[in-house]
Amino acid sequence: MAYERRKSATLISTVLYVVSILFAGTPGYAQTRGPTASSAAARAAYSAGLAANAKGDFSAARNQWTTSCEGGVASACFFLAGIYYQGRGTPKAHTIAAYFHAKSCELGDADGCHNVGRQYYTGDGVAQNTGQAIVYYQRAIAINPKHDAARASLSLATLKLARPATSAVPKTSRQAYDQGKAAHERKDYADARRLYTIACNGNDANGCFELGYTYEVGEGAAPDKARAAQLYDRACTLHDAYSCNNLGVMFHTGTGVAQSYDKALATYRRALTIDPENEPALENIALSEQRQAMSRIRLFPAAPATQKAYDAGLAAYRANDYATAERHFGIACDGRLAIGCQGLGVVISGWKGVQQDKSRAVKYFAAACTGGNADGCYNLGLLYDDGTGVTRNLATAFSYYAKACDAGKAGGCYNTGVAYDRGDGVLPSTDRAMNYYRRALVVDPQLAAATKALEGAKRRRSANP
Repeated sequence: MAYERRKSATLISTVLYVVSILFAGTPGYAQTRGPTASSAAARAAYSAGLAANAKGDFSAARNQWTTSCEGGVASACFFLAGIYYQGRGTPKAHTIAAYFHAKSCELGDADGCHNVGRQYYTGDGVAQNTGQAIVYYQRAIAINPKHDAARASLSLATLKLARPATSAVPKTSRQAYDQGKAAHERKDYADARRLYTIACNGNDANGCFELGYTYEVGEGAAPDKARAAQLYDRACTLHDAYSCNNLGVMFHTGTGVAQSYDKALATYRRALTIDPENEPALENIALSEQRQAMSRIRLFPAAPATQKAYDAGLAAYRANDYATAERHFGIACDGRLAIGCQGLGVVISGWKGVQQDKSRAVKYFAAACTGGNADGCYNLGLLYDDGTGVTRNLATAFSYYAKACDAGKAGGCYNTGVAYDRGDGVLPSTDRAMNYYRRALVVDPQLAAATKALEGAKRRRSANP
């Protein structure tokens, strides 16, 4: 799940469940990225870390991100810092977190610069040094001139050097927000919540977002997920794209609200109406669409005799006894077991000891696809794509690739994206191609072809906005 590293002080994360001020994000998505040179192995390790983190295997995620960070992937260093800061799969080590935040900063990660600056500002894991904090805040802004959080932090740090902070009663909602941030910096969460409430009541979107965060994680009082969702909704209405994204995540996971993929998707799209390039919302749309599509697949349970026939066919197939495999898969297919039809289609496509019959293979792959088998849909798409056993039809191939994707086949998602990229059987659309490449990576985060295709589509889009 992609939570945006936010333009204000903190950001919610359910998947990583961020409870610190500093580790404000979710793997892979920041406000900006400086260019970094990293090897394919380092990028693969980064993706493997994402997969491990999504499963809650934080030790494995740490190991993969360590390899990736050493290979020059800035995001890996940033999230490795978060692992150590939170103590996920390892004891908390804020000094080590500061090291990796600084390293991600060196690799061009504006959020890493901002976070290590915050550590210096508060003396968290490093010796307190407001001057050094200012240096890092300035680096963050140099990388991303629109990094609002760094600008706000720089303003506070500069003010601190100039004169002591005052405790004046805020006269405007913006002033209440700024004072709330200052209270949050000094970990006076109760006062921060009070000031954010004033800001939010004055229709300050950032104040509503930050107030929602305090309710999400329980800063200043007990957690209240439902109230957090309400506040994100209000901030979203006030045109804060990141709040829309975070509310969408809550709908996706059913946190504080009733679980609903439809509402999650609608809320992510609200984010895109505010910021069409909001990468977390784009990533999360792909995730929710894929999860929703897969949740709709219904596979018929097999009768014991049918399952037994399939198991016998699979054993024969693995023993290279394709004639016996064909017979048993045929029995399973007749029993309406979709995977049995898929196996039968594969066997009669040309394996030794079995008469090749591509036309019959089409029939059995179609039966498998109708029964919800992703491989059946995918193989049928390949046959129509190549014109093997059927008249070539790119539009039909496209439709079966899309069905394979909906059933959970990464290759189906990828091929659907390629069809949109090329206009094969469908009107070309770079945006839709990118969405399907992202969906492919939801199913298989290590599918290198999808990663490469997505990066290429992004470059073309940037060159031709």
